[in-house]
Amino acid sequence: MGRERGRGWWTGAMAVLFLVGCGDVGDPRTLAPEEPDSAEVRPQRVATVETDPSPPASCLPRTDTYVRASSPSEDSYVSQGEPTLNFGESTELSVDGSPRLESYLKFSPYTEGLAIRAARLELTAIDGTSDGPRLYRTGDDWTETGLTWNNRPSPLGGVLGNLGAISAHSRVSYDVTGVVTQDQDYSFVLVPDSSDGVRFYSSESITQADNMPWLVVTTESPPFCTYRGSGTGGRTAWARQIGGTGAESVEVVAPHPQGGFVAAGQFGDAVFTQNEGFALARYDAEGAFQWSRVVVTDDVSVTDLTLTSLGNILVVGRYHNAPDLGSGPLPSAPETQSWMSGLFIAKFSPGGTLVWAHGFVARDAEGVLQRVAAREVATDAHGSLLVTGGFAGRMDLGGGPIDSGSTSSSGNAQNTGGFVAKFSWEGQHLWSRALSTHQVGQYVEGWTVSTDAADHVLLGGSASAMTDLGDGPLGEDGWLGEPVPFLAKYTPSGVLLWKRVFRGAAGEVRSIQPQGTDRIAFGVNIAGTFTFAGQSYEGEFMERLPAHGFLGAMTAAGGDAWLRSVGSPVSLDEFAVGRDGSLLLSGTGYEAFDAGGGSLGFAWGSPFVPTNRPFVARYTAEGTHLWSRSFDQGRSIDLALLTDGDVVLGTPLRRILSLDGRTFTRLRTVSIARTVHPGGIWPRPNCLHGRQRGPAEETAQAPREPYRQSEAARARGTSTRPPEQPKGPPRALPRRAQEHLRPASARGGAEPGDHLAPLKPPHFESRIFHLTCSVL
Repeated sequence: MGRERGRGWWTGAMAVLFLVGCGDVGDPRTLAPEEPDSAEVRPQRVATVETDPSPPASCLPRTDTYVRASSPSEDSYVSQGEPTLNFGESTELSVDGSPRLESYLKFSPYTEGLAIRAARLELTAIDGTSDGPRLYRTGDDWTETGLTWNNRPSPLGGVLGNLGAISAHSRVSYDVTGVVTQDQDYSFVLVPDSSDGVRFYSSESITQADNMPWLVVTTESPPFCTYRGSGTGGRTAWARQIGGTGAESVEVVAPHPQGGFVAAGQFGDAVFTQNEGFALARYDAEGAFQWSRVVVTDDVSVTDLTLTSLGNILVVGRYHNAPDLGSGPLPSAPETQSWMSGLFIAKFSPGGTLVWAHGFVARDAEGVLQRVAAREVATDAHGSLLVTGGFAGRMDLGGGPIDSGSTSSSGNAQNTGGFVAKFSWEGQHLWSRALSTHQVGQYVEGWTVSTDAADHVLLGGSASAMTDLGDGPLGEDGWLGEPVPFLAKYTPSGVLLWKRVFRGAAGEVRSIQPQGTDRIAFGVNIAGTFTFAGQSYEGEFMERLPAHGFLGAMTAAGGDAWLRSVGSPVSLDEFAVGRDGSLLLSGTGYEAFDAGGGSLGFAWGSPFVPTNRPFVARYTAEGTHLWSRSFDQGRSIDLALLTDGDVVLGTPLRRILSLDGRTFTRLRTVSIARTVHPGGIWPRPNCLHGRQRGPAEETAQAPREPYRQSEAARARGTSTRPPEQPKGPPRALPRRAQEHLRPASARGGAEPGDHLAPLKPPHFESRIFHLTCSVL
C-alpha cells in the first residue's frame, strides 16, 4: 500500500511476525508440519522455481516441498467365500481373517517432475480391531470393476507395514517412502493378520470425502535463489512467532510515529467466530507487546489502518448487519451476499479507545444493497482521514449522493466505480468524489491515496471513459476497453491540480507516495503500449498476474520524471518511500522471475499449479535495484516501513512457513500462561498491559477547535486550521480511566467491563520478519 506501514508480515488464520534486520534470528525452532484440514486442502503444494543447478550461498538458496494427495484410481475388496463376486462399487474396503477378505488399492501419483521425498497411504477405519492388516505391493493388472477372489493378483515382496490395534473412526497410515518413487501405477493389497476384521472407507464413499483413502506424496523442488543483492540489506534480523489455539489472524499493521507498530486483526481473549471482528494491539520495535483492546466480535473486518502524528489510529474496513464499534450501531448492511457489505471508518485514541466511527452503505436505484469497499486510508498533518476504494450504485458519505455510474436501466448495479473522500479529525465529511464507470464488467477503483507535506492529496487507481477526476470525463477507456491507470493530485479541499492518465494501456496505479518535496513516486501494474517521458513502453498482460509492474516518479508539478520496469513476470502491491528517497515495495512474481537483481524462484512450467510467490525489494530513489527477496509461494504478506527505516513483514500461518532454513507452523496446543514472548516470557496475569499515558498523549483526545475554513481558503486549497494540536491545558483522566491504566496488581485484578488490554497478551499465531534498512 502506498505509505509507510507498521512492522509486520501477517496473513491468514494464525499469524506470524517476522523481523528481518541486522542481527541473528535467534535459536531455531523446529515445528511439525501442519496436517491438512480437509480433502480439499490436503493436496497442498509449496512451489519452487529453479534458477541454477547449484545456486551460490550468497543468494540464500532453498528448496520447496509440496504435499499432494491422490485418491485411488481403483479400489475394491475380494471375498474367499464369494470367489466370483466383484465389490468395486462398495463404499467399504473390508479386511478379515474369517471369512477371508482382502482389499486392493491402485494409485497413480503425479509429481510433475519433482523429486519424491516421502509417501504414505492413509485410510479411515469405520470400526476398530485389535490387530490391523499388513500392507504389501501387488501387481497392477486388475480393475475395480473386474476384480474377484479368483483373479486377484498375489502380494509382491515383503510386508510394507503392519498395524496393531485400530480405533473406530481413526485415521491410520502406512509409510511407503522408498516404494513410491516416480510417476507410475502403484497397487497395494491389505492382508488380514487376525480374525478380528476391520472396514475402511473406499473411494466410492463420496459423502465421506474426508475419510477416503489417499496416497500422500511429499515432493521437493530443485534449489533456487531467494535473495539478490549485496548482502548488506534485506537479510533477516529476527523472526517472532506469536500465537495460540484460536482461529486468529492479523489483517494489517502500521508504523507508530514514536516507534514500533500497531496491529489490527482477530486476536486476544475474545472468540472471533467465522473470522469476524477485530482487535487492536501495539508492539514496540522489537515486537514486544504493549497493549491490546478487543473492539468488536461482530461481522467486521479491517482493510487498512494508519496513525496520525499524535498516535491516533485511523481504521477503515467492511461490515455486515449493524455492528457497534462503541458509539452505537452502524447503518444496517444485511448479509444477503458476502461481497455486499458496508464501509466503516473509525478513529481510536493512542490507547485504542474509540473516538468516533461512521458507517456507509451503497444501494442501487431499487434500494438493493450493493458493494462498497475501502482499499487504503491515509492521513495528513491535521489528522484528517482520507479513504479510497470502490463501490456500486449510489452512496452518501456526508456531502450528498455520489453515483458509481454502474447502474443499469432496471436499477441494478452492474459494475464497480471508485471513490475518494476526506474527513476531518473529528470525523466530519469535508469532500468526496466518485470515479464513475459505464461498461458491464468494468471495475473502476481508487487503489491508493496519500498526502504530501503541504496536505495535497495524491490519488491513484483505475478510470474509465466516464470517470471525471475533476476536469470532465476522460473520454476514452484503456486497452481493450479495460480501465486505464491514472495519477491525480488535488488541493487539500479536493480541487484537481493535475492528472496523469496512461492512455492506450490498461491496469491500475497500486501505490503513490511523495518522494521528498519535488517528486511523487508510484507503482503501477500496466498492460499495453503507452508513453512516459517521451519514451514508448509495453506492459505485458499476464494471465496469472494482474499486469506488468513498473516503478516511476512524477514531478510535483505533474511532469513525467522517470519510469522503470520492476522485472518480469512481476506485479506490484504495497509501496513505501524511505526518508532517503529509497523505494520499498512488495509484489508477486510468477515462476522464475526477476525483480531487478537476478532470478528468484524456479520455473515449474505446470499449467495446473501456478508458482506465484511474494517478494519484497528495495530500490534507490531513481529505481536502481538494491536487494530483493522472495518467500513461500501462494503466501500473502503485509509490508511495513518503520520510522527507523527497518522493514517488517507479517504473514499468518494457515500453512507451513519456511524462512532461512527454519520452519514455522501454527501451534495446536498452547498454554497461554506459557506463551513465548519475543525475547522472553509473556507477562503473567497482574502485569500491566495498558501503559499509562502522559499528558501529551492524553490531550491528543481533548476537545479542539472545530475545523473552520473560509471560502477563499477552500478555493486556494489551503486550510486556516493549524496542524493537529491539542487546545488548552492537559485534561485529567476520569477516575474509571485511571483505574484502567493502572497495573492490575494495584486494583485487585480485572474489573467487569475493563476493555483495555486483557490480562494475557494476544495469542494470534503470527510471524514478523525484520529486514535490514541498509540500502548499500
